[in-house]
Amino acid sequence: MFKKIKVSVVIPVYNVEKYLKKCLDSVVNQTLQEIEIICINDGSTDYSLEILKKLAEKDQRVILINQKNLGPGSARAAGVKIAKGEYVGFVDADDYIKNECYEIAYNKATQHNADVLMFGTYYKRDSIKDKEWSIAHFGSQEEKIFTGSGPKALLDLDGVVVWNKIFKNKMLKENSINFKESMRRGEDPCFVYDVAPHASKVVFITDMLYFYSIKPSGIIRGSSEETHLDGLKNAIQELSIVAKHPNLSKYKNEVKIRMRRRLEKFSKRSLQDQEVREKFNEFKKYVETTLIPAIYNIT
Repeated sequence: MFKKIKVSVVIPVYNVEKYLKKCLDSVVNQTLQEIEIICINDGSTDYSLEILKKLAEKDQRVILINQKNLGPGSARAAGVKIAKGEYVGFVDADDYIKNECYEIAYNKATQHNADVLMFGTYYKRDSIKDKEWSIAHFGSQEEKIFTGSGPKALLDLDGVVVWNKIFKNKMLKENSINFKESMRRGEDPCFVYDVAPHASKVVFITDMLYFYSIKPSGIIRGSSEETHLDGLKNAIQELSIVAKHPNLSKYKNEVKIRMRRRLEKFSKRSLQDQEVREKFNEFKKYVETTLIPAIYNIT
């Protein structure tokens, strides 16, 4: 292995045999060679684990973790724990990246000594054939450097996902930042909100480096009533994290808007189960009567 690992790439894997080879090929063939590829098999029942084992035998940069199905939060947390790279990046196993993704991201990040570097994304719905890839600049069409305003940058750019970023590993380790292992949905925003108060410099580059394919509901994480309940519980946890961070108090309006969006998202779902409806009503009441007032009382 290399004396210095520049980027640790964390890939949670669960029943994605259809997409996995394309994803792994895009990471293995990165023009930046000094990477480690941490693949976490999260209890897959298809051929995904066999694909990972074969790759690990051929490429010494691949580190394979095999665990029972605990969800993407637990899987990503396991990868972050052992990451040795100067920066940590994330790829979903049903997506893929440009071959020069991490070379461009790493060089820009080190050039600016960034705590977080964010790049542009191509996206399309997987169910629509022959559709052109759309472009997501996440709020900016020009390169930007935010110094001393990590929370504002990540909120303004709607940057509450992890796969379009690399994070300085030293920042994560020194502040004990990792994913909430119990979370099966909504783990990205919680992680980003934990990062935001400690990110003194956030850099956004316009290079389009990630291909995000929106899958039909249920392919990757399922669409059961239990999953909806997970989503409600995790939304509460996500928003509670925001409420606890004084460094986010300047951005109360942005946080409130995000809360309203979460309520709209869940209210539009067809939740037939009475328990789910009751949980949703409890969540809505909690947000309206407790969480929003708590954020607005932060000094």
